[in-house]
Amino acid sequence: MSFEPPADVVELVGPTDSWERVDPTNDRPHQTWLTERHAIKSVPSSDRATLIAAADNARWLGEFVPTAAVELAVDGDDDSWLVTSRLPGVPAHRPDLHGDVGSLAEVAGSALRELHAVSLDAAPATVERGWDELAELAEATVEAGIETVDEPYERYTPAELLDLWRPARPAVEDLVICHGDPALPNMMAHQGAFTGWVDIAGVRIADRHLDLAHAHVSVHRNLGPEAVYVFYDTYGADPDLVRLDHYLLARQLLP
Repeated sequence: MSFEPPADVVELVGPTDSWERVDPTNDRPHQTWLTERHAIKSVPSSDRATLIAAADNARWLGEFVPTAAVELAVDGDDDSWLVTSRLPGVPAHRPDLHGDVGSLAEVAGSALRELHAVSLDAAPATVERGWDELAELAEATVEAGIETVDEPYERYTPAELLDLWRPARPAVEDLVICHGDPALPNMMAHQGAFTGWVDIAGVRIADRHLDLAHAHVSVHRNLGPEAVYVFYDTYGADPDLVRLDHYLLARQLLP
């Protein structure tokens, strides 16, 4: 991907020599930079729908939970660009920057509790809803190709995982507004307080265990097994373990 931001982006956020790349080791076409006041994200034009979804979700979801405000969405010659306000703090997966593992687990639990408390009526009709649409996404992802899965699932092909997952569909869904990937890197925190969600293109109405599965794995990996208990205590409910297992498997099948 060529690093040639549109003139509108540079005019808004300033010259590129003031941009700080979030992950300098990332060689993927999706890139994110920060300035003092802004976050800038660029994707290939073929993935433009991702940025559109993120911008649309920020506009309605931001009325209920903290998200970065959209300031500009524009297409370049080969890439699409999204500029948002910069949220205070740093991602919650960095205990070395926060100094308190327990508080980060509490940040995750309270942030997800607040999101899941938002009324379903707040979501526009365009937001995908329920297991059937989640299954369509999983099928499309498997068809496009999945390069890696978590270690417990490595002995299966993606198609075999999909065949294992479908029959275990929950009889009844506990529907909430889900982030879609509430891993700790997608939660910003400052001085032990949650400051907002990022990467919200995948917001959907789904069983709460979809989000719990993502958060469970992220808290365990980044903060340790004991922090998982703190996370659920703060969230305010223990998971249904059978349903959690179903959505842990779903994680392998989703983009």
